[in-house]
Amino acid sequence: MNTLVTETVSILTNAARRSSSPRRLINMGHGSLFMLGALLVTSLAGGFRWEGATVPQYDLVVIGVAVLVAAGLWMLLGRTATGWRVRAAVEDPESLAAGGTNLPLLRTGVFALGAALAGLAGAAISPLESVGPGLDTQIIVSAFIVTVVGGLGSVLGAALGAVAIATVESLGTLWVPSYASCAPYLVMILVLAVRPWGLFGTPER
Repeated sequence: MNTLVTETVSILTNAARRSSSPRRLINMGHGSLFMLGALLVTSLAGGFRWEGATVPQYDLVVIGVAVLVAAGLWMLLGRTATGWRVRAAVEDPESLAAGGTNLPLLRTGVFALGAALAGLAGAAISPLESVGPGLDTQIIVSAFIVTVVGGLGSVLGAALGAVAIATVESLGTLWVPSYASCAPYLVMILVLAVRPWGLFGTPER
């Protein structure tokens, strides 16, 4: 903690000594966020007892962030005009473009939103996981399995698919640790055998 605070104070001090510029503002913003993140993680370092087990407080924060993001995406895609355009761009981009929608701008916005959510997820999970080379591959594989199990285009399917995969993997670690890493792939195979379009996906017409 002392190292984080020292580095943050150093960043803010160096930024304040420079002349006014966008880089100075970026440095000061980065330092402030760094300080807030360090204080948040430190303040939530404890846990509480529940049914004989210790539940870390920060885990509840991560779960809460995931629920809020999922609810926000569901509202965006299902209850707004922008979400309607995003879904239409997937199904029939030619007709959407003919109606006057700027497809390049829409796609850029969706990409930017995805990148922002990926950054948020990385920032939220980094105190719990060791960040290093190869972590991206692990996350991409897990995200692919969750998407296939839940169904393409379904936020609810992705959420429930992630819960199902995590539950099966945890039970596998408890009961058969040697084969726990195979559990997500087995779930995906079973789902594809019964419903090739996923649990909440729709079959192609």
